[in-house]
Amino acid sequence: MGILKKGKYLGKFKDGEIYYHSFKPEVIGEEGVVKYVRIGDYDEEFATDRPYMLSVVNKEEEKLIK
Repeated sequence: MGILKKGKYLGKFKDGEIYYHSFKPEVIGEEGVVKYVRIGDYDEEFATDRPYMLSVVNKEEEKLIK
């Protein structure tokens, strides 16, 4: 497995009382297959490289926010 492209933080959005954080997923290569995964959690895969939004972030995503 290798990281082809690091994920990045895109910003914070407010919806009512809740703040959401938007991220561009990391791109990894595994056995010749390109996968789009959550930053800090390579078990959570996405179908495309479209940004994802969360209200609760993990430690790796928290580092990008700060």
